[in-house]
Amino acid sequence: MKIQSLFYLLTILSTTLAIKVTHKKEVAYAACKSLLTQFAGSTSSGSPDPFCDVTNQPAMGSMAICLVENFKESSKDYYRPYLKTCSISEHKFFASYKNATNHILEISSSQDSNTTHPTRLSYDNVQLSFNQLYRQALNDNYSIWFGTVLLAYWGLVMLVASLNYWSHFLFPRFVKSLHGSMSNFARVHFILSPTVGNTHASSVKYLKVVQAYVPLRFESIIVLAWTVLCFVFCGINHYPTRSNLTSLVGNRAALLAGFCVPLLILFAGRNNFLQWLTGWSHARFLLFHRWQARVVFIMILIHVSAKTSVLIKFDSYPSIFLQSYVAWAMVAAISLGLLIGHSWQYFRNSSYEIFLIVHHILAALFIAGAWIHTRGADTPYAYYAATAIWSFDKLARLIRVSSFGVKKAKVELISDEVLKVIVPRPRWWKPFPGSYAYIYFLKPATFWQSHPFTIIDSVDDANTLTFCIKIKGGITHGICQQLVRKTNQMDYFHVLIEGPYSRPHSGRHFENLVMLSTGTGIPGPYYTALDLIRKNDNSTKRIKFYWIIRDVKSINWFLEELCKLEGTIVETVIYICNTNTNFPFLKSQEMSKQFDSDAEKVSYSSDYLKHRLQFVDFRYGRPSIREIVHQEVKEARNSIGFITCGAPQMVDHARMTIVDSLKHDTSKRVELFEDFQEW
Repeated sequence: MKIQSLFYLLTILSTTLAIKVTHKKEVAYAACKSLLTQFAGSTSSGSPDPFCDVTNQPAMGSMAICLVENFKESSKDYYRPYLKTCSISEHKFFASYKNATNHILEISSSQDSNTTHPTRLSYDNVQLSFNQLYRQALNDNYSIWFGTVLLAYWGLVMLVASLNYWSHFLFPRFVKSLHGSMSNFARVHFILSPTVGNTHASSVKYLKVVQAYVPLRFESIIVLAWTVLCFVFCGINHYPTRSNLTSLVGNRAALLAGFCVPLLILFAGRNNFLQWLTGWSHARFLLFHRWQARVVFIMILIHVSAKTSVLIKFDSYPSIFLQSYVAWAMVAAISLGLLIGHSWQYFRNSSYEIFLIVHHILAALFIAGAWIHTRGADTPYAYYAATAIWSFDKLARLIRVSSFGVKKAKVELISDEVLKVIVPRPRWWKPFPGSYAYIYFLKPATFWQSHPFTIIDSVDDANTLTFCIKIKGGITHGICQQLVRKTNQMDYFHVLIEGPYSRPHSGRHFENLVMLSTGTGIPGPYYTALDLIRKNDNSTKRIKFYWIIRDVKSINWFLEELCKLEGTIVETVIYICNTNTNFPFLKSQEMSKQFDSDAEKVSYSSDYLKHRLQFVDFRYGRPSIREIVHQEVKEARNSIGFITCGAPQMVDHARMTIVDSLKHDTSKRVELFEDFQEW
């Protein structure tokens, strides 16, 4: 991670430094050069610039006269950039100037073609050229300055987020002391609440096609402030001539869009070092990635519209498209537009693997097109950085996968609803609570697919990973069908593991810790509790573990893990929502027989379950998350943290109930940690 962080930082920093700001005193040389056109191509020493050729005294002397006599105030500052560019000493410069004054020829127009005598330009012409070139330089400079501000904006956001995240580990007592009215007000209205409504983990749907996740309020503020900066910077501090304002706005929009592209790529990557610094989830960075892409696309549209308007005005449209750099610009713009269009949640959910393939192809076309288009203007540096970041992310993923190696995983189909995958891991490969990894099942039709699942370090076998995967469509459905045909519904598959990803949270520092999970959302919260037990970090803690399941048969695929909680400080509560299939040994003997008659689908007998789970508090019916959270907050004497993972509706209900508690309770710190991610 340190190597990745250093690489990304150096890439962005070197790109910023490579983009040169033009200073006012550097323009003098360009202004004189633009008027002394008669000397172009007159060099004899092989130097590409006749004004750098010390043997071409008419050209060099003319430049010396122009720089010394037309910029008399601090003239030294104006001719030094010329000396540096041409590697000429000040002594040779003034010798040439003195020689030129003895053979000078006065000219009134830049069209004069004399190349045998040094010439003196009109002061007014030099100043006019200087002012025009300086205005052009200012336009470019402001684009660079504003682009740097846009990068610095995200740097400031990441700095604040990093300080907040690491303070939870470095200064836990201070963080837990922040539960007063002002702190709670900020958390209620900005940090925890969705921008509108009460849903954040659950997607909002309209007409089955429009589907989106509502960002948190502080996320919206971050995006909105950055968006406003982008469009304000597109429209201010231009220094136009009579007719080129439209062109300048278009140029500014394109340059600012280029500054945004490296972060656009970084935020989408799995190996984004900012996740490690800030503790923010991959889903949050993908949210920023999508909004950045939309703003960049709008700025590209501004650029295209402005340039098209100028081309039409000068009768260069559509013949300009015969030039390759313009054709590639259209490839880039169209690719980015298609990227925005096909990135709707509807398309991502319909077929995520196809979405990823199309996304990568279009992204490659966009970067390639923009690279070629900007190369002619000597401004492709942002796309160099974007390519480097993208390539490094792919390389890091390849290293992660190859270092883990191909492993033979044991895959069991349990209760017809979950695939339990057990994979041996290298001893050095260390997961942590809340971490997840991508699994590649090496089958001919699916070896290229990878899906993220939460990790549990095996409770029984050393150096072994466990994944509990809910059967849906796609690859999990195919594996399920294969296992159904097996007598014991178990088989072995060769797999690759890419990870671990995510960052640990600071739940262990809270005196009270409550885990809320549903279905296959149990691994993350469970691993947190198990880790606290293993490290004996529970002496002063009250840990409550809630697991909400639809049916009693779900216990079968997590029974071994649940048994590890027996005799510990963890209070385990399981809610069984389907009251028609209550736990058999807790009900009538008739129900027990009904349960036993389905022995082919149940891994353990009811007597065994009854014996093994005596420490569990079983409750029936759908629980009220609101009541659970309020009750836990009320009973907690000191700070309390909630860890949630599972059904989006449950996660949203827990979030809004915590928000409601913060409005009325300022006696202790109430914190929320979401292991749930959806993108």
